[in-house]
Amino acid sequence: MAGRRGTEKRMLARMVNIRMSAELHAALQSEAARQGITDTSLARAVLAEAFTWDERDAPRIPRYAPPYAPPPGIALDLRAAREVAGETCGAAIQLAHAARLDGMAAHHAELEQIIPRLRRAAFELLDLSDQITRDHRQHVAQARAVAE
Repeated sequence: MAGRRGTEKRMLARMVNIRMSAELHAALQSEAARQGITDTSLARAVLAEAFTWDERDAPRIPRYAPPYAPPPGIALDLRAAREVAGETCGAAIQLAHAARLDGMAAHHAELEQIIPRLRRAAFELLDLSDQITRDHRQHVAQARAVAE
């Protein structure tokens, strides 16, 4: 059960509320965030160290990370951009073919250099869209597991 939200109440029976200055609170938050633990866990660890108590008296509770939600529709927007890149690539292929048939060798050569970059851009947009979708699903699943 260690590391799950709510374990502090089950593991530690006593509580102390401490008032502090805004500057001290900011320093506490900053250091706790740097260590990846809650503010309370850091304060508990500092107190336990000051009284030279066992580390078990000051369990470090991981900082809760709310589920990341990308802006609505970002994966769909990326897929739409991929479609545009794909269509642009197709148009460039047709234009290169026409340039070759019309004897415009310089234009044909330039288009042949652009086409692979357009193809890569289309695939990279699709890969990015898929990665965002996978990362979001994984993060939501982890957040649900932590909450349970």
